Amino acid sequence: MRRLVAADSLLLFLFATGCAQYHEKPLSHDVIESRLNPPIDQELSVATSKLKHPILRPLPVDFTRGITPSQAAVVAVVLNPMLVSARSQRATAEAQLLQAGILPNPQLVYEFAHPIGGGVLAGTNNGFSVGFDWDVQELISQGARVDAAKAEVKSVQLDIGWQEWQTAEVAEQAALDVLAAESQRQADDDVARRLLDNFNLVRTAVDQHQKTLLDLAGAESAYRDASAIFLQARRDENHSRLMLNRALGLPPDTRIRVVNDNGQTALPSRYDPPAANTLIDGLEDRRLDLLALKLGYESQEQTLRAAVLAQFPKLNLGLSRATDTTNVHSLNFGFTMDIPIFDRNQGAIAAETATRQRLFDEYTQRIFEARSDIALAIDSIQAVNAQIADAEAAMPGLQRLVDTYKSSSQQGNVDVLSYYGAQIQLAQKSVAILQLKQQLADLRIALQTASGQFLPEPEAAATESNQTPPIQSIGSVPPSTRP
Repeated sequence: MRRLVAADSLLLFLFATGCAQYHEKPLSHDVIESRLNPPIDQELSVATSKLKHPILRPLPVDFTRGITPSQAAVVAVVLNPMLVSARSQRATAEAQLLQAGILPNPQLVYEFAHPIGGGVLAGTNNGFSVGFDWDVQELISQGARVDAAKAEVKSVQLDIGWQEWQTAEVAEQAALDVLAAESQRQADDDVARRLLDNFNLVRTAVDQHQKTLLDLAGAESAYRDASAIFLQARRDENHSRLMLNRALGLPPDTRIRVVNDNGQTALPSRYDPPAANTLIDGLEDRRLDLLALKLGYESQEQTLRAAVLAQFPKLNLGLSRATDTTNVHSLNFGFTMDIPIFDRNQGAIAAETATRQRLFDEYTQRIFEARSDIALAIDSIQAVNAQIADAEAAMPGLQRLVDTYKSSSQQGNVDVLSYYGAQIQLAQKSVAILQLKQQLADLRIALQTASGQFLPEPEAAATESNQTPPIQSIGSVPPSTRP
């Protein structure tokens, strides 16, 4: 009996020491704030230069010199809180794999019998029984469950990589939007300043009886319109910067200088994408979400296999050693088995079969959408290329029209409102070209996302349309200072 008690004590000790310990992790204010305000220093540059991703290239970052759209993509992968949360799924999948490989615990069965009456008690002893029971049903489907969990871990890792890629593309597009918004704001500001100077010039000329009140009204109207456009452009730039900070995972009040990959701020005027067949070829083996879905499908295949194996009758084996009250010793073996008359795991098999079909349909749908997105992006890029070329070709003609109106207005052959209208039309055409270039940059990002691969950024060619067209005055005295 003493040996039996000692054995039980040893088992209890092993059970207690083998259990995991609980460690609290409070949601303290300091911990949350440190997570939401990551440092922008050398440590971040080291992290971005050592980034490991199937598509993204590691890039060092120096915020003092500004960041490029490509660098913004890498920074977002490192800092964005949404990705930090998504990476927690990997730990969950790995825990499920660990659980799938664990065998069911055996059961320790102990019985004690003390005779208390009902017959002759002389010569009787206390009886006891010690044994183990083990449910071996889990062994039948364990291999399939482990294979399913392994495939799920790989699927989750690829899915996280796809989320990182999408977040990186959002950050790159946000950086390009900042470049476009900044260029547009500068252009609108220059137009508004020039028209303000012109308005002050015309007002001085009116005071000297060199210009009429009609000239003054036209100059003021042109300035007010340009000022309203500038205020909207400044609002759009602030919004673009807030969206960039959000994509990067930085506080809203962070101010970041954005430059193009060639060190300039101008956006490209043209982008020639690869052929659609080139981007579609090998798409299923390149896009991380499709690879994740394929592994998820393989995981579901094994899950369904485990459900089919689980329909076999449940079997429980037992082995025990017993001593009865007459001091007769025995070694016992037994088993219990379910009789599968009603429950043959039909519900689980049907559910897993339906899930497998859903994943199959989702995989084919995702491929269809990816191919369509590639074709649509290429077609849109070609259309915007043509629009930019047409708009830039119209700029010299509009400039000549402004020059003609100026000369005719000075000679009194045309009213001053027509001249100012031509100047505004020229400025608006320049802004429209900037907007088209922004669309072109966004479409390149969309094509890059749909194809699941990095596409080199075209060089930004400096063109006349990148510069603000000069606003020319028709006054005859020097412009006054801006009030």
